[in-house]
Order: sequence, then C-alpha cells, then structure tokens
Amino acid sequence: TKQRVEAMVADHLVVYIPLEEQDIFFQQVKKSASQISVRKTLDTGEHFLVATRTLADLNTIERIAEELGRIGIPDSMPDIVVYANKVPNEAAFSRLWGLHNTGQSSGTADADIDAPEAWEHGVGERSVIVAVIDTGIDYDHPDLKDNMWKNAYGKHGYDYVEDDADPNDKTGSKNRGHGTHVAGIIGATGNNSTGVVGVCWKVKLMAIRVLSEKETGTISGIISGIRYATDNGAKVLNMSLGFYFRGAGDGDLVYRELKRARDKGVLACIASGNGGNDQIGDNNDQTPDYPASYSLENIISVAATDRYDRLTGFSNYGVTSVDLAAPGSSIYSTLPVVSQSSIGYGSASGTSMSTPFVAGAAALGLSLNPSLKYSDLRSLLFSSVDPLQSLDEKVSTGGRLNLHRFVQRVTSSTIETSVEDIVFIAGNGDKFINLDDELALQFKVTNAGGQAFEGLRANLVVVSGGDFLEMTKLTEPIGDLDLGESIEVASGFALKIKAFTGLPATVQLRIDVSAANNPEKVWSEDYEFTIHSPARIRGKVVRNGTGTGISGAKVDYSGPIEGRVVTDAEGNFHVPAIAGRYRIYASAPDLIESTPTDFDLPGTEISIGLGQIEVGFTPGELSLRSESERQSVAKVALVDTGDAKVDINYFLEIWSTGSRDLFATRSGNSSKIFRMDSETGALEEE
Repeated sequence: TKQRVEAMVADHLVVYIPLEEQDIFFQQVKKSASQISVRKTLDTGEHFLVATRTLADLNTIERIAEELGRIGIPDSMPDIVVYANKVPNEAAFSRLWGLHNTGQSSGTADADIDAPEAWEHGVGERSVIVAVIDTGIDYDHPDLKDNMWKNAYGKHGYDYVEDDADPNDKTGSKNRGHGTHVAGIIGATGNNSTGVVGVCWKVKLMAIRVLSEKETGTISGIISGIRYATDNGAKVLNMSLGFYFRGAGDGDLVYRELKRARDKGVLACIASGNGGNDQIGDNNDQTPDYPASYSLENIISVAATDRYDRLTGFSNYGVTSVDLAAPGSSIYSTLPVVSQSSIGYGSASGTSMSTPFVAGAAALGLSLNPSLKYSDLRSLLFSSVDPLQSLDEKVSTGGRLNLHRFVQRVTSSTIETSVEDIVFIAGNGDKFINLDDELALQFKVTNAGGQAFEGLRANLVVVSGGDFLEMTKLTEPIGDLDLGESIEVASGFALKIKAFTGLPATVQLRIDVSAANNPEKVWSEDYEFTIHSPARIRGKVVRNGTGTGISGAKVDYSGPIEGRVVTDAEGNFHVPAIAGRYRIYASAPDLIESTPTDFDLPGTEISIGLGQIEVGFTPGELSLRSESERQSVAKVALVDTGDAKVDINYFLEIWSTGSRDLFATRSGNSSKIFRMDSETGALEEE
C-alpha cells in the first residue's frame, strides 16, 4: 500500500490546559520570548490554538513546540488534517442490500445485517441522540428532517469549519454530501413512503460539521465536535473520518477527549479507514489509523464488507485493532437536495458507510433498552456477529454485524452456561473417569442478554446414570452478573464414581441456572461424560534375535485414544488407556520400524521386535564362455546378514572395454544383452 499522507495546519498547535492551570498559562504566554500567542479558545474551554506573532514558515510548529516545552506545557499536538473515510462511487444501483440482501445485483443472499427481522422487535425512539461528526447534515432533507435533533435555540448542532451554528451539509468538488449519506444510513425515517430507510427509523440526529466541502478538517474541530456532542446528550458518536500522524497515539489530545466521552457513557463508532492514498486496505495493527486505533473501551472500529460478505479491497483491517465489519460497498442512502431536480439519493462506498450501520444498531439497542451502558452495547454487538471466513484473522470478532441477533440479545434475558473442565480431585491418576474417581465439574456462566442479574444460583440435575454417582455437592451460589460479564466457578459440583458394571456407560447431567430477580426463568445447559473400565497399554520393545530391551524406542498407538510413549531403560512401556481396539508400532534410531499390530484392550502385554538390515554380495570370478561369441559368465551371491526381514530388488550391469562392447543387464528375473555400435555408440538389443 502506498504511503499515507501526513498533513497539518502549519502555523499553530492545539494545546490542552486544564481550567485550574489556565491563569498561569496565560501569564507565561504573555512573557514568552518567542512571541507566541493564543489565537483561539475552542468551545471545550480547555483547548487552545497557539500561534506565533511572526510570519509562519516551515519551522513554525517546531518553534512553538519548543517554546511551549520551555514554559512547561507538554500537552500539545499539530492541528492534523482529517479526511472522510469514503471511496467515491457514482454507480447508484438499487438499493438497500446491506439491510436485506435477497441476492439482488448478483449478490449473495443474506449477506446483510438481517434488519427486517430486527425491526419486528422495534424501530427506534427519538429519545436516543446520535451525533454525526462529519460534513454536516442536510437537515431539511425529506427523509431526515423528522429525525433531526434541535437544541433550545432550534439549532441542529454546530459548524466547526465556519464556526457558526448552522451545520448544514455543504456540497463541493469532492463532497457530494458525505455527512448526509452517513445520517441516512443511521436514521432515515422509516415507513414514510419516501426514499430509503435507516437502521434506526426513529432517532435524533445531531449534526456536527468538522469536515469542509473538500471532506477535510482539523484536529481542533474534531476535539470541539466530540465535546459538543458529549455535553449535549449524545450517547452514540459516528465518526466516519480518520487521520494519520506519526505522533498520534494513546494519550494525545483526541484520545483524551474520547476518553472523557467514555467517562460520560458515550459510545464512539469509528471507521477503520480505507488504506493510504491508493485506497487499498491496510493492517491497522501495523499502520494505525486514528481515531479508530485508540485503545479505548468505548470505541468500536468498523471494517467494510461487500454484497458477497467479503472484506472489501479498500477496507482497513486488524485482528487486534478493528472490531467488526458491516456493509460498506455501494451503499444507497440520502444525499443533500441541492436543487429541485436533485433526487437526494445516491450510492457511496467506504468504511464511512459501514460505520453508521453499527451506530444505527447501537441507537436501536438503546431505544429498546435505555439502561444499556456503552460497555453493554459493545459486548452485545460483538457477541452477536455473523462469523465469516473472509473476516477470520481480519477483525477481532471475526464477524459482520447482525442486527437481528443483537436486538434479540438486547431485549432478552439470556444466561449462557458452559462446562470448562473436569478436575480430578482423587483417583487412580490415569485421567480417565473410572471407579473411585472424585471429580469437580468446573463451569462458566455468562450474561449474554440485556438484563443484569442478581442472586444467580446453579443446580446440578442428573438426567441419567445416577446409579454410577455419589453426589457430594449439587448447588453452587454464583452471585450477581452485569451485562456481558462472566463468572468461572472453579470449585464446581463434586461427584464420585462408585461401584459399577456394564461399562462403558454414559452419564447425562444438566446445569440449571436461576436468578433472584427473575425467578420464573431457568437457563439450562446439558453435559455428559463416559465412565470407562480402567486399562493400560503395556509391553516391551526388544531387539530381534537377542530379545534385549531397547531403551528410548518410540511407541505410537491409535484407537479410542492415541498418542506416543517412549520406552524406559529396559525397553518397557505402559500408558493409561480405555477399553477398545488399538493399532501399535515402534521405531528406534538405525532400526527398521515395526509393522503395525492390531490388538484389543483389556488384553495381554505386547512385545514388539525391531531389527536391522545388512545386505552384502560376493562376486564370483568372471569366466569367458566363448571367444567367438564374446560372452562371459559371472556368479554373484546376495546375502542378508541382518536381523530384519528384507525384500531385495536388484539390478546388475556388466560391461567390458574394446572396439565393440557387450552389455548385459539383469533385473529381477529378466535378462537382456545389448551390443554397442563402435562407430555411432548406439545400443542395439541382441
């Protein structure tokens, strides 16, 4: 991928100064020998644009940074240029495959987020505010106007590009309406017989304009936009934008503002990015794209898939830094209505388009369950994805957004129980369940629904095979579980295997989990195990002929269990096993591997012999049978002096020198004689 472009405003830095330190800061700036000044106080009240009073040049930023460091102000960064994460696409074909893919336009049926099924549970509420931090929104669009947020003054947000209270989406040479397109994916009004529909039919869309008509903005605008949205009630941020800066990372000023949003319970859905200037997707684990790559618990980094459920070629990815994917190729949505002839709709591609699918899902989840925290939304979104092979090792969840499954979990009370391990407390130590073994059943309980649980308790029920068991612990208090939380019960249920006949035998168990604050509901998980007769594979590996044990020989076995064991100093081996039919063979350095042997357990000990091949030959004297026939006779004896069975394939060649050479070959039972032409050297069969 081509190198990413780092761009910044050249004549000022963005500085963070806490309120309690600002008086000292202004005094130090006033005394500054390098003539720096505060150009602007951002709306946050804690961020400032610090410039120089002299003409700017290529070294201005370095001089400002040096002076800030001299007066003890370390928290600054360049005002990086921010870009919209969109890939232009003028082909406006129908239509909303990301919501419901029936295979239209040769796509793959069901390569979508299952939106119609999700809408059976609800279509949203206008109490949920989603801030679209972008190029603004055409707030008079017929498909958006009913879902636009307004403040006490009737304004729909703020414009940090032109520094006024009119965040209308202004189109230009590059911007066809990026923010309006994003807003339509999140929350175009549903069931109004107009245009398209968003993921969340009813929502409040807050317009924060931080990108210009050229789809570029600055860090200072981003910081101000996040602060405005957070302080005015937004619970979800959509940030279909990104920037690249070598000094960016956890702890910088944008990170801190998103961390502040986290502390106020705000979820940030952020585009993973569209590669470098070649728009070929990069690995964000190796080349971070900000703000998506910040390590914050309230960020969801979103990749893009196409109508075939493939990761798009332009989408950034990263198994640790990108969380999930959503549809992002040729997405049809709202565009600004710039004239009477404008239809107000069109298609676009990019992680800019995939991100609002996730933001819309979060808004729908909050409308159905307002008690959800950002961490709950994240957990439920991640646990409900559709796993895709194309996303394996590409995003952390390995999947694409599934709105229906997410909504089901948001609206349900769901406990998932899984047995993690069986621990042997006492027994014969063979690691197979048999007579007198004492066991602890360890299990994990996970809250996978949309309700917090109190007073959880697990009970063990024996479905079948109880005659084989002594039950010493049948109930386990678990405690409380918040959304997305898990508890591993290490002590587990206690069992003992008592006297038995007729093995192997299967024991079927069921773990029932109940909650004090939801007493009418029981969540169950089945589990079974098999009790075996104790058995051992025993034997010895010896040298053929002498019967001497071979130390360090490898013995491989397969059957009901499989593995490898190494013989001891006397050549003996033994391994715990269970009854059944097995195949076994042995090998050792410089010796011939044994032929596989089949046997049954229980049974007698096994002896495996290994040997060595030693083949030699004793040539006889060559005698001339007939001078006229130019033939001779030789006798050769092959001798096996080793102690291993051997099959011999041989090939003998006899030659002589002279003007006319005779050649004889013998292989197996066939014999041929060839004559060489002395002039051409060709061989001719006699």
